[in-house]
Amino acid sequence: FTMYADERGSIKSVARQLEFEDHRTAEGKRFTQGAVSNLLRNEAFAGNFVWGKTSSTAHKRPHRETRADAVIEPIVSQELWAAVQK
Repeated sequence: FTMYADERGSIKSVARQLEFEDHRTAEGKRFTQGAVSNLLRNEAFAGNFVWGKTSSTAHKRPHRETRADAVIEPIVSQELWAAVQK
């Protein structure tokens, strides 16, 4: 999160750095740009539990996500979370 929030950060540069440092996902795979993007948008890191969220292309009918804010111990500060979401 900090690397991306840095003014020079990008999803591509974060993925490259994680690969350079030989970090792996929980499944043991390399961090792709897609994996980094998903991680940076995962609200659990900010302490929120969200389920029922789908992409607009996944379902044609309207849907509602369900949220429970501030129910998980946050891993990143709210300030850092907000900076990354901009």
